[in-house]
Amino acid sequence: MNNSKCQYTDNPSYILKNIREALGMSAKEIYEGLCCRSTYDRYESGENEISLTRLFFLLERMGVSNERFEVMIPDYVYEFYQWYENCMKLVEKRDWEGLVCESKRFDKLVLEDEDIQLAYRDYIEYIIARYGEKDNNNKAYSLILKALNHTVKDVESIAEEKKRLSVFEWNLFINLYDLKYEIYPDKNADLTSRLYDVYNYHRVNVTDKLIMYKTLPRLALTMLLNDSGSLTLHKRIELEEESLKTLTKYFCWVGLPEVLRLLSEDAKTLHARTVYAKHREALVSILNKYGFSEDFRTEVFRESYPLSMLLSDNLKAYRQKMGLTMEEVSDDICAFESYSRYERGVKYPKRKKLEKLAERLGMEWFLIRAEIDVDDYESLLLATECRQLIATQEIDAFREKIELLRDKIDMDIIKNQILVGFFELLTKKDSGVSKEELDHLFSIIECKLEEDLFHSRVEIDALNYIAGFEAEKNLETGIKIVKGIIDNEKRKRMLDWRYTSLSKGNLTCMYNDSRRYDESYTICRELMDEMIIKDYTFPLMNVLSCLIEAKEEKGNIEQAMEMCKILFYISELYQRHDSEMIREFYERHFDKDAIWY
Repeated sequence: MNNSKCQYTDNPSYILKNIREALGMSAKEIYEGLCCRSTYDRYESGENEISLTRLFFLLERMGVSNERFEVMIPDYVYEFYQWYENCMKLVEKRDWEGLVCESKRFDKLVLEDEDIQLAYRDYIEYIIARYGEKDNNNKAYSLILKALNHTVKDVESIAEEKKRLSVFEWNLFINLYDLKYEIYPDKNADLTSRLYDVYNYHRVNVTDKLIMYKTLPRLALTMLLNDSGSLTLHKRIELEEESLKTLTKYFCWVGLPEVLRLLSEDAKTLHARTVYAKHREALVSILNKYGFSEDFRTEVFRESYPLSMLLSDNLKAYRQKMGLTMEEVSDDICAFESYSRYERGVKYPKRKKLEKLAERLGMEWFLIRAEIDVDDYESLLLATECRQLIATQEIDAFREKIELLRDKIDMDIIKNQILVGFFELLTKKDSGVSKEELDHLFSIIECKLEEDLFHSRVEIDALNYIAGFEAEKNLETGIKIVKGIIDNEKRKRMLDWRYTSLSKGNLTCMYNDSRRYDESYTICRELMDEMIIKDYTFPLMNVLSCLIEAKEEKGNIEQAMEMCKILFYISELYQRHDSEMIREFYERHFDKDAIWY
């Protein structure tokens, strides 16, 4: 079932060992606090099964983001992360009574990775003690230490020994130091010195940029907002500019208003300070309009998940597609009652049994897979780099990387053909893409939207691309394809909205083109809430453009003008290639004498 040329599909032990060796790391600096040496060795050899939660903790300690993978998770893992998401929503609202109530639900959750999950529980208890109870910093301090101690030995040596941490452990560490600043105001200089050393070590030694954007700006802001005196102006600006670059490159907004505020005060020239102030004003206006605060709060930490779907949903979908009964699927593999529990999410099968079930059901994968089918870590990084380059419209560099990627990976594998084929079509957008090329890509995907199946991110991206071209000929055809993608994905329980964000962005444009502005606005509002909550603003420009068009068509010229200015400033902030076009449009369309700075 698994392609012999790819070891990054359904093979956690290979993934763990291959990446560790590729990065030249010792096992000890990765597993310490999470397991003993013998257990870790059995994970790498495949002798012991490793849970996905523990796998991603270990990978993140190597500096590898879980966003590089798609996974099928058990129901109880989904329920655990839903619990944590619910907690974070209440933290954002400062609903401490609601948080206390939600925290008690933890006792009803299934604990597979008890040490890791208890760290999350104690983190929530720390937040309640520090912010929900008055004058309880001592209790909060003991709880944040307790949370760290579940997976980190000798917490106080983290800074000195520069230990490797997962993203969540970094969050705990940041909260610890944020609290230390409050408890020990006379030790600001010492605390900042330690954090600054950790920051520089982390910046140099973590090569995966998908990890860095989740950690480095938070480390920087913890120093900058707590200690205004220990850092020189040069160091402050350095931290601020680096944070700005990191956050905007990866389309984040959390922490960005504070970074812009600091730069508007610290920047060397009046013009620069003015630019930063305008960028901040535009971003904050959007956040406030949709009911979100611009404040940076260390306690608000949304977990970043791999692209996830539930195994139980997949088993059912593939069984129905095959036209099999549960008795037929389970025959000679497991008891009917056991399989029934697998499909209902009540129980999770062992790996060998799951492999047999997946083979019978025709599932291409059943546990974990990378975006492309490869057997080396470098190729994974290269695929992500290609995505980033096209997002920032660095077309020449994009073309070079695609060629390099094509040379490195096995192009006989269907999944790789889809990704590279999709990337190559993106480079031809301006010069024109033939119907034959589109049909070829669609034929490779070999999926029907009406089927209740689970498409990969690559397939969804390619289908959206095809829908865009179809819409140029017939809007309703394009709308039908995009709505099919959205409806198909909405039927599944998932942790990550990125499966549908691109489709929703395309749908708003198509609705606008067909003058269905009310429907467009509904999708825009839904997408705006999602991208702000999830701290991913890539669709923002698309949404704002659609809103401007809708407001202008409805005669709300002043609102359209205001939003168009906001669009320019935000586009410039995120260094989009079209910022100057937006300014020219505004001056040509609304006000030729507009003053920008």
